[in-house]
Amino acid sequence: MGLNALLQELREDSTYLILDLGKAMAANVEFWSRFSCRLYVEGFSSTLRAQSTDPAGSEAWAPAFLEDQLPFPIETRFDVVLCWDILSYLSYEQASALLAYIARFCKPGTLLFALFWVAARIPENPVTFKIVDHEHLEYADMSPATRPGPAFQARDIGKLMEDFRTSNSFLLRHGVQEYLLTYCGRGPMA
Repeated sequence: MGLNALLQELREDSTYLILDLGKAMAANVEFWSRFSCRLYVEGFSSTLRAQSTDPAGSEAWAPAFLEDQLPFPIETRFDVVLCWDILSYLSYEQASALLAYIARFCKPGTLLFALFWVAARIPENPVTFKIVDHEHLEYADMSPATRPGPAFQARDIGKLMEDFRTSNSFLLRHGVQEYLLTYCGRGPMA
């Protein structure tokens, strides 16, 4: 649903710069190769797995940490950001720091696709999502181990996304809320 809404925003005659914060998957790279785009796959979910800390007590990340993990040239301006379910595994402070950092590389109209777990129990680690087609995602490596779900309420998500406007939102049966957001913040920040 959300992926299809994102794809409907893309034009066939345009070139896009896409940031995928998930794990590199051949199927996803192949899917995006059908478009005229340059794809950055950063594997930020692997960073979260390596930390394996409880986000409830985690403080905000320092800008230097994010610059080290996501080293983009300062002139980079993404057209699309695929955040997947990463924000569900962060404290509010970490999510806020990550989104503020990403906003530095957005321009008015940048699309952000994010998934939030709304279930009481969620997979222990961020899930790798495989794009099957325009309307379907598959869980590629969801562990049977679980942890408590995030404490984000709708107002928290709204506050986190204050530089973005919700274009579409879909509640899925398996406890995931999909968001397609458009950047309308202050513009690129150096």
